[in-house]
Amino acid sequence: MPTTKRLPRGNKLLYITAAPFAALSRALALLAALMRGGRKGVVLLQNPPSIPTLAIVRVYAWLWDGAAVIVDWHNYGYTIMESTGAPHALVRAAQSYERFWGRRAPPPRPARPRAPPRAPPRAL
Repeated sequence: MPTTKRLPRGNKLLYITAAPFAALSRALALLAALMRGGRKGVVLLQNPPSIPTLAIVRVYAWLWDGAAVIVDWHNYGYTIMESTGAPHALVRAAQSYERFWGRRAPPPRPARPRAPPRAPPRAL
């Protein structure tokens, strides 16, 4: 996935302005990469970043016949946002986002049962 510039630190107004554009850019890049890769049975998602990846991967899994989503929760993205000095309202929104989408990741589906082996033909 193409990298994007880092969000500005220090200036909260600039951060609030730039964050939605960064999330949209990352969402489109991720969705394009997933669609180019074709149909998948399982999607492994490393978190963070959770914005916008949790929602995009969940929608992708829904579009492609319920691919399983496995989330590798290294950290919560909202805690990292908090440490960068993001405004409290954005941190709370990110926390709600992670809680909402994290609970909706579809579980892995059980393997399809195999057909029983055929009996060998009888000799006459």
